[in-house]
Amino acid sequence: MISNGYISIHRKIFNHWLFERGRALTSLEAWLVLISEANYSDKKVYIKGQLIECKRGQLVNSIKTYSSLFNWSEKKVKIFLNLLKREKMITIEGIKYTTRLTICNYDKYQTIGLTEGLTEGLTKGLTEGLTEGLTEGLTEGLTEGLTKGLTEGLTEGLTEGLTEGLTEGLTEGLTEGLQHNKDNNVNNVNKNNDNTSKRSASLFFVDEVKDIVIQNQPWVEAVSRRLGIDVQTVRILVADFSDHLHTIGVSKKSERDFKSHFSNWARKVASQKKEFPEPRAQNIEATPGRQSSILSKLLQDDETRLGQNLS
Repeated sequence: MISNGYISIHRKIFNHWLFERGRALTSLEAWLVLISEANYSDKKVYIKGQLIECKRGQLVNSIKTYSSLFNWSEKKVKIFLNLLKREKMITIEGIKYTTRLTICNYDKYQTIGLTEGLTEGLTKGLTEGLTEGLTEGLTEGLTEGLTKGLTEGLTEGLTEGLTEGLTEGLTEGLTEGLQHNKDNNVNNVNKNNDNTSKRSASLFFVDEVKDIVIQNQPWVEAVSRRLGIDVQTVRILVADFSDHLHTIGVSKKSERDFKSHFSNWARKVASQKKEFPEPRAQNIEATPGRQSSILSKLLQDDETRLGQNLS
């Protein structure tokens, strides 16, 4: 068996039919899951109202979360993580409400993956963005502008020709496209949802879906208006809903199910606690103290979150 060099494995392998579910993972599989779950770029995450840094190559999860991912007991998870720590494969940092793991030599595992990921991501993003935005908003402008600009530009010089053609074409196309988008905002949102339906229906780990939902500004603002609370409180509630899913043993959800179940959960909490005002009835100041007060009242009878730190 070849024992040198390495291969690049896509995260989608964990959703493949060859990856059997409903069983305890092997130690190797658990290690691969840790590597795949580690952040590929620096970011911050909300956990129980706290903003926690999670840099490239790090994970921020509770022992209960790893227990659910591996289908192991919490005791076995602790033994495994301490073994990896002794072997200098990871470092462990106990912080409030959770545990932060750092994969040692993460870049050695992910350098090629990062390059390919950037290439794939940029190619896909530019392709979809140009196809959707330019086709609808700039077809007429680009046809007229680019035909004239490129013809003259390629003859006289790409710089001059592209400048004239793109200036004329993009100005006209963007003006029409932006006006069209403004007048048909709801239709455009539905179209974007159709383009990402596969992603919305795909299963992801709960923490991944939480990050996607929190960064979805239009959705957050819509929930804010519907519940009559500020957007910051919505994000904090989403983070608490994610903790709630971990508490009841749910480790994966689609983006669509996460949003739907969050809305039901929020309405249920609102009806039980009677702390949400009627929509538009009053404004809630987006201050940390106010938000903490709201959350403590809303969640005072919910299940106790498990976020024990490794000793």
